[in-house]
Amino acid sequence: METKVITFAHKKGGTGKTSNCINAAVELSKEFDTIVVDLDSLKQTTKFNNRRSKPFNQVEISDHKGFIELIKNTQGEGKLIIVDLGGYDSDLSRYVLLLTDLIIIPLSKSDNDLDGLVEFSSIMQEVIETQDTDIKCKILVNRVHHADTKTHKLLKDSLSAPAFKKFDIFDTVIRENRYYGEMLGTGKAITEHTSGTPAILVNNLIKEIKKDLGV
Repeated sequence: METKVITFAHKKGGTGKTSNCINAAVELSKEFDTIVVDLDSLKQTTKFNNRRSKPFNQVEISDHKGFIELIKNTQGEGKLIIVDLGGYDSDLSRYVLLLTDLIIIPLSKSDNDLDGLVEFSSIMQEVIETQDTDIKCKILVNRVHHADTKTHKLLKDSLSAPAFKKFDIFDTVIRENRYYGEMLGTGKAITEHTSGTPAILVNNLIKEIKKDLGV
């Protein structure tokens, strides 16, 4: 397997980038040789990892050249790189997006999240058109009430708009639950807090991610 890159991204903070990045890192590192890169200014992924009894493999990157070098040095080694990307627009963030195989955009039904998605789609359009590349961008419906059956359909229908022609959506919906508030303080992912429905949803997402990556 060639090196594969997954990036959790959104222009707005508080959408669930870090929590879903953490859950993916913990689960995927059980099966793949995984490297995590924390490029969010709050460094919550790093703080989470520092609290773990068995930290996942994490490296520090300071600029786009460092990220390019990481990709170059891991080619042919079957590694999986998972990035928690900050909401800023920079050379580093654009290079990360350009070199990513699967971009995951957590999104709830709030107007702020949707506005951020429009901004993010504009950036992605520039990245894709400039480099003539095809990158998978998938929305993850996140932090919705357990009884909410409308948000996923609403967001899926919105992807018919021209601005989102390069976007798709995960079938899995991540529901709000109390364990998400305990993750950062305990250093434990959802699957390490419970084996119930929240963990099942995370595992369903992991299956979809693996399918999208072809691994």
